[in-house]
Amino acid sequence: MKLSSLLRFISCAAALSKRCLILWLTFGLYQAVSAQGPGSAGALSLLFSPSAVANGLGGGLVAASTEASAVYYNPAAMSRLGQIALEGNTFKLFPAFTSSARYYYFAGVLRSGAASNLWLGAAYTRTGFGEQIITGEDSPEPIGKFEPHESTLALAAAIKLGQHARLGTSVKLIRANYGPSQPGVDYDASAFAVDLGFLYDGFLPAAHVSRQMLNRPLPWQKWAHHKLPPGFSLGVALANVGSQLKFIDAAQGDPLPQNLRIGLAWNVIDTDVLGLVATGEFNKLLIKPTGRGGADGALKAIFTAWSDESLSDEFGQAIFTGGFEASLLQLAAIRFGRYWDGEIEFGFNTFGYSIGPPALQFSFARFEPFGSPPNHIYTFSVGMNKLPFE
Repeated sequence: MKLSSLLRFISCAAALSKRCLILWLTFGLYQAVSAQGPGSAGALSLLFSPSAVANGLGGGLVAASTEASAVYYNPAAMSRLGQIALEGNTFKLFPAFTSSARYYYFAGVLRSGAASNLWLGAAYTRTGFGEQIITGEDSPEPIGKFEPHESTLALAAAIKLGQHARLGTSVKLIRANYGPSQPGVDYDASAFAVDLGFLYDGFLPAAHVSRQMLNRPLPWQKWAHHKLPPGFSLGVALANVGSQLKFIDAAQGDPLPQNLRIGLAWNVIDTDVLGLVATGEFNKLLIKPTGRGGADGALKAIFTAWSDESLSDEFGQAIFTGGFEASLLQLAAIRFGRYWDGEIEFGFNTFGYSIGPPALQFSFARFEPFGSPPNHIYTFSVGMNKLPFE
């Protein structure tokens, strides 16, 4: 395959459980490449849901995040965390085809002081698509190798405003490298983006059960930070608002996959023995191709991306996720979720679990998009309300 075609294919295949991959699986490589014309999104690894907790719940965590991956899902949710939180995630991109293509996500959040209302965070993502063989224009003989990849560095901050409201933001540097540069051809591009997050926590607290059922606190509760507040939480995040990725033709750059996420989390039961949480989320891609080989700018597309069809159709073609989590003794949790893409009218179920107290926890998620072999996501997380030396 020529590198020019591979560039579009990787942007398409990187969407994993998104729309263009099903074209590839169903109709073959050519259709997927053709579907990614000028003006379509680049750096689609920005849409990957990194956390095993989130993927166990269908893939969304904008209103329910309580780990360091809040930097990705909703920066405002960092203000739920304790003194320090760390997280690492990984999964294979295409387990049915290759084991070398893998996604990595690392995040950390630190509260600026024991009584401070300011949290600072950082995250690094690297998506490697596996080693590729370069062949000549007219010969199948290998002439070189390379590993196409995408990477993102994010710096974030969050503040708590009063009892319920929280705000957060992150700034990202995105780099995409899809092949070695050639005379007149550049497969390396970078872009900047901003995420904006809002969270309204703990309203309708009467719709919640919370009580101490054991005679004394569990030993590991000393270090654990508080999880979701009682009742409902509403989360809103506008992600990947920024410049375009521009490779060969600067006039035909690929916009970043700007998207709007709105979610609701319900903390139904929260005791020292049992816990139950339910989540639901709406996810809408905000990209507006111009039909002239380009796309509307990021700020303009926030509004024009709703104008292709009727408002009801625009909502109906979004992505919807939801799920519930049941926990026992704050030491183990099991999750079930559902992912539904309204545009291609396809969905799948997800499953996950966590083992260990919040201070040191391992999480796992499993799902099977499009009937392909199951994908497994692994997460290690640390969350402390007090530092060990305090």
